[in-house]
Amino acid sequence: MDRLKLNRFSRQLGRCLQRFGRCLRYECFKPEVPSVKQTTEIVEDAKKELIHLNAKWQMWEELFGASPERLDLLNERAVTFFGTVWETLMDDVMLGICRLTDAPGGSRPTISIERLALFLETVPRGASRDDTRHLLRKARKRSEPFRAIRNRRFAHRDQGVALSPEDDPLPGVSRAMISEALDALGAFLSDFDGKYLGGPTTDFGRRMMIEGGAAWFNDALEKSMEYEALEERGLVDDEVTVVESRDA
Repeated sequence: MDRLKLNRFSRQLGRCLQRFGRCLRYECFKPEVPSVKQTTEIVEDAKKELIHLNAKWQMWEELFGASPERLDLLNERAVTFFGTVWETLMDDVMLGICRLTDAPGGSRPTISIERLALFLETVPRGASRDDTRHLLRKARKRSEPFRAIRNRRFAHRDQGVALSPEDDPLPGVSRAMISEALDALGAFLSDFDGKYLGGPTTDFGRRMMIEGGAAWFNDALEKSMEYEALEERGLVDDEVTVVESRDA
């Protein structure tokens, strides 16, 4: 058995053991079904967290997804700094998605959609519940690639990923995957809140006006470029005042 096949077999065996461990922990420490009051608090907190994640992702897209020209400009100005911002914002959003889809927990309950899944099991069967369960499954599926990254790169320094990434690769991540995961979480939370708690419909995907956010930075960057152009043309004196029309 070559090294690549051995690594694949080891990962498959590890996943099987993890599933067995989760089942064993679940049977020994079954999480309690949250009350209506607790469920309301969970939904409200999860919605706030999702709004924060959407705001962070919107800033990432405004900075790095606006156009190839904008990305080239950021790299030209401060490639190390903006590379760090790119990675930090994206990693933080992926971590947030994983937290919202974590296991419900036993003695230490989590704020996640899996806690809401426990409550959903107490709802009478029917088409309405089936629709919500479909949204739940979709949110789980969309978040799954990020969980592998969280477990093997964020939470732990996985040896295979660190030393032999070509033999033991992590799942690839795209902008579309992150956006789809956030949309799936929003669709589930909005549907659950409206149907079972009487809450308002929330459009998590709408663009937000973020004061002092990435859009503000883009405007400031454009103004600084205009100023530099005036300097190059000799239209700015030593006291930083424009001495001639910029159209001159």
